[in-house]
Amino acid sequence: MGSSKPRVGKKERDLILRAMVSMAIADGKFCEGETETVKSAYQDVAGAACSEKDVETAVKNCQKEGQSLSDELCACHKALDRDTKETLLKACYKVLLADGRVAGRERKRLHDYAAALKVPEIHLTAILEEVSA
Repeated sequence: MGSSKPRVGKKERDLILRAMVSMAIADGKFCEGETETVKSAYQDVAGAACSEKDVETAVKNCQKEGQSLSDELCACHKALDRDTKETLLKACYKVLLADGRVAGRERKRLHDYAAALKVPEIHLTAILEEVSA
């Protein structure tokens, strides 16, 4: 786990954005302030900007998809490198922590994503500790 920002392609950045939004709505709603949280965290972990419209589109898509990306993450886990997986999980965790409280559904979703990406629990713990530091 390096501290430099990984270089991820557009497809991976889109997946990261959708995962972040899915995490934001894990508690049942997407609040107005969460747009800025997602944009900021996305810039931080993906090294690229996203617009308010990008976030709005991702919210609509996640609501249509039933808020679950686990199957898609599982299907593409072999195509994603370790840095991209870590980036996605870090981004999700930043969104999860943004409101100051961690709901059980949010924590479960994060663990589901890690499992879908075939990231071992011990590695997930290290990723979360790095974000929390």
